[in-house]
Amino acid sequence: MQWRAVQPSFQPRVLEIDGARAWCRLTAEHPYLVADGAAGGGSDDLAGWFGGFKFYEPYWPAVAEHYDVIHLTQLAYLECAYAPLECIDGITSITGWGPDVAVWLIHPTDISGAPI
Repeated sequence: MQWRAVQPSFQPRVLEIDGARAWCRLTAEHPYLVADGAAGGGSDDLAGWFGGFKFYEPYWPAVAEHYDVIHLTQLAYLECAYAPLECIDGITSITGWGPDVAVWLIHPTDISGAPI
């Protein structure tokens, strides 16, 4: 993975995910039903991994209306990565992230605020 230091051209709206509660709150505020394992289905998707539960993630286009960057702390990663977390009427989990990662939802030097 390539990375570099970023100097934004504006004051970004940052949400820090510092634990399971913060991730579940973000998911509940902007829910996206990824898979409905409660309705059955294959075991090759996230809902299948978590055995018959509805699986939610944040709906990123809606999140981008409120935040420019999401930062996942190291402790949040250790607490939440690939762990089933109760959320809404199913579960969520932080998947595909790393510890101490910041994900930009808009380009950090684009003052127009257009989503990436």
